Amino acid sequence: MYLQLPIGKVKESHMAVVPSWDDFAKDHLLHSNLFSGVCLLSKHGDIVYTFGQLHSLTQAEAKQFVEAFSSTSVAANEARIQRGFSVTPTGQRTAQFKIYSNTFCNIYCTSSDNRLGLTVNKLPYGVLVCLYSYPTTAAMAVKQVELFCDKLRL
Repeated sequence: MYLQLPIGKVKESHMAVVPSWDDFAKDHLLHSNLFSGVCLLSKHGDIVYTFGQLHSLTQAEAKQFVEAFSSTSVAANEARIQRGFSVTPTGQRTAQFKIYSNTFCNIYCTSSDNRLGLTVNKLPYGVLVCLYSYPTTAAMAVKQVELFCDKLRL
C-alpha cells in the first residue's frame, strides 16, 4: 500500500537536522578552549575550514599533513618522521614540529621549544589538524581531539 499525499503539501520529516561544520566544531571541540587553531582538510589537501592560529595555513603547509597518511614505503614514512612538520601559526614565526607518536590514523607532535603541540588525525574524508599551546598539555589535547574524531568517524 502506498501513502498518497495531497498535491502541494509537504510530508513532515522526522530526520535530524545536521549541524554545520562550524557549529559541530564549536560544540564538540572548540568549547574546551584547549586549541588555539584548527584546520580541516579534504583528502586532496584543500582547506575546508580554519579557526584561530591555523587560519593562515598555506596550501604547502596543508599538503604535508595529507601526504603524511599516504606514504607508500617504510623509508618515506621514516623520512617524514625525521623531517616532522613546519607550520606558521597566524601572528607567529614558523615552528618546526617533531613527531613523538605516529599511527595509521594519528600523528602527535611538539614544537622544538615544547610550547606548541600539534595533532594530525586522518578522517574518512579528510585530515583534521589542531594546534594547542601551553598550558594545554599533550594529554589534554589528545583526549579531546580523539573524542571529537570518534564522533566524526561514526
